[in-house]
Amino acid sequence: MTELGRGCSRGCRFCAAGFIYRPPRLWSGPAIIDALQRRPQTIDRIGLLGMEMAEDRVIDEIIGYLRNQDCSLSFSSLRADRISPPLIELLAASRIRSVAIAPDGCSERLRRVINKNLSEEKLLEAAVALTTAGIVHLKLYVMVGLPTETQEDLAELVRFIGRLKREIDPIGRDRGRLTELTLSVNSFVPKPWTPFQYCSYGGLDPGEARAAVSSQPAIKRLRERIGYLRKHLGRLPNIRLKTDRPERILRQAILARGDRRLAPALIKCALRGGVLKKSLHEIGLTAHQYAVRPRDDDEIFPWDILDHRINPHYLYDEYRRAFSEKSTAACRPDRCRSCGVCGNVR
Repeated sequence: MTELGRGCSRGCRFCAAGFIYRPPRLWSGPAIIDALQRRPQTIDRIGLLGMEMAEDRVIDEIIGYLRNQDCSLSFSSLRADRISPPLIELLAASRIRSVAIAPDGCSERLRRVINKNLSEEKLLEAAVALTTAGIVHLKLYVMVGLPTETQEDLAELVRFIGRLKREIDPIGRDRGRLTELTLSVNSFVPKPWTPFQYCSYGGLDPGEARAAVSSQPAIKRLRERIGYLRKHLGRLPNIRLKTDRPERILRQAILARGDRRLAPALIKCALRGGVLKKSLHEIGLTAHQYAVRPRDDDEIFPWDILDHRINPHYLYDEYRRAFSEKSTAACRPDRCRSCGVCGNVR
């Protein structure tokens, strides 16, 4: 296993790693190849961690080295717009059978909201190229409950999956085995130190979230979203839909934005195996106040005692830019001082 760097420059607004590891620390091509050269010579299969964030020229250098060394390639996930002919050739030679791609947003509009900026055409091109290279299990990761999400966004995902199958199924038939699609649907959880730390769990707009007196409206909304996808994709052949129960993910949302008042509830759960929501209720707290309640720009967060050097105003500005579907350029420490991590905040 070889690490290509820490952090990510792309600035997806939901991603904690992309903000708490700023600026991204990416190894150079020669440094990575030097590490590969020092491996035991009996090792001929290389796993790359962080392929989705490395520069194209670095990936090309690594691919060239692996091919010259007759090494095969392995990785966990791949960004759809980073697939090149040399990479496809190496994948085919490596006999990789399963690849994961993360559209994250159900529609192009939502991908603009989260600053992912992946077009449907790029996703289709990637799927066709991977299927042609011999991939027989293609995984897609998406989130429900993102800010501003509507049922039309989910309908676009359903249409996209249908179009995707029409593109890749003939390739599978020609080779005698269809590519199986796994759609992993996860409920979005607002994370500290990200622009979406101000959001509500469940995809409720700020007005709905404030009016709710419990976490049930958020859970209900997420169940409806997942149910819609099950109804419209469950009938399609050769598609596996993987989901988790929103009430289980609610615990993550509580812990993600929790403070020291949670400690007694966690101790109760640990000692008697209780349910977190019940333990919260016993000490006068609610899931709503941690997971669902929207945050304001002037709120002091429990995690503000740790300094990640990001200007809080920058995070809130990014949060507001999301609602305008405005794109923000990738983190470039050599030329950008916007977020504050590199000093001299504009």
